[in-house]
Amino acid sequence: MAKTASDILKGLSLKVKNITKDEAKSFDFLLDEIPMRIIRRTLLGKDINNGMLKALSANYILYREGKMSFRTSRYGSVYPIFNTEKISMAVGKTTKRKNKKGEGANTSIEFVKHIVGDKFKPPKLSSDTKPAKSNLTLTGEMLSSIEGKRSGSLFTFFFSNSFSSDKARWAKEGGRPFFGLSETDKKGLTTKISSIFRQILRDNFKG
Repeated sequence: MAKTASDILKGLSLKVKNITKDEAKSFDFLLDEIPMRIIRRTLLGKDINNGMLKALSANYILYREGKMSFRTSRYGSVYPIFNTEKISMAVGKTTKRKNKKGEGANTSIEFVKHIVGDKFKPPKLSSDTKPAKSNLTLTGEMLSSIEGKRSGSLFTFFFSNSFSSDKARWAKEGGRPFFGLSETDKKGLTTKISSIFRQILRDNFKG
């Protein structure tokens, strides 16, 4: 008995389901390819839109050069300290507030003095960056912690530890989005995926 169009469609549908289930491992190269593309683009100083990452602040560059550090006063204020032989830092200010009559009155806030006697060392930068280079790399830990896993035909990418995940979130909130695929990344992957999928179709639907 000849197969009806409905029978043929059911058979094709079953084959497509089996391809999705059985051939997903053919795309396991994505587990390495996608993190590699994110890392490579970011190290070049480009964001997810292929634009240049937001420049580093002047103070942060000084910190990366070992010329500045930061301390917190007893009141919770964060302030910079510079790398010299001896520095006396005064933290505080005198403000001028107006009373109900609109008259000005000076209000003094206590100054907190700190003496810095020893020079501090600069952070140990990754070989993939420089003090003034904006590529989301200080030690390299965050980028190197990107991982991927496959469950069936579902691929998921994440950071292997919560601190790196937090740093990635801070980078995005600070105007430096990077975790994902740029249009260039997508085009490159589409070419590879299409080639593999065509081969799978040829192998499963020949004859």
